[in-house]
Amino acid sequence: MPPNSTLRTYINALHTGDTNVTRVLSILMHYPARWQPNVADITVDPLSTFLKDLFSAPGRMKFEEIDHIEDAWPMDQKEELRTHVLQAIETGRRMIFKWGPTSGPTAATDIVWPPDGAPLTVPIRVTFRSPASGFEFSGEEGNDDDVVIAT
Repeated sequence: MPPNSTLRTYINALHTGDTNVTRVLSILMHYPARWQPNVADITVDPLSTFLKDLFSAPGRMKFEEIDHIEDAWPMDQKEELRTHVLQAIETGRRMIFKWGPTSGPTAATDIVWPPDGAPLTVPIRVTFRSPASGFEFSGEEGNDDDVVIAT
């Protein structure tokens, strides 16, 4: 979860796996073949201007969410995800992104490809996992506008 997410956003994400970040990434990778001309621009070390511009377009991610991707996501996981994104673009297979907590001590990214021979309509499933112990709640108890801060 990005820093400064509301308690309502956190609870919704626990129930659905959806965050604004996962929503935007799923939209961008719904028709992955459209990004074939841009594969050289998809870099994560550092996060390319191309990706930052895509992510920050109106109605997409807040700057805090982009900073969270750039600064808080482990680099090895970003590099692994980039490899899968490029394969999805090459094959034209869409990707669906979700979020969930993990009981483990560190963040994890689960990437599951459909079985060989599955039609292209079957997406790749990516789940970002944050350590459940890494959340701190601030604000007044019971207030839906409490802030969730990833530590």
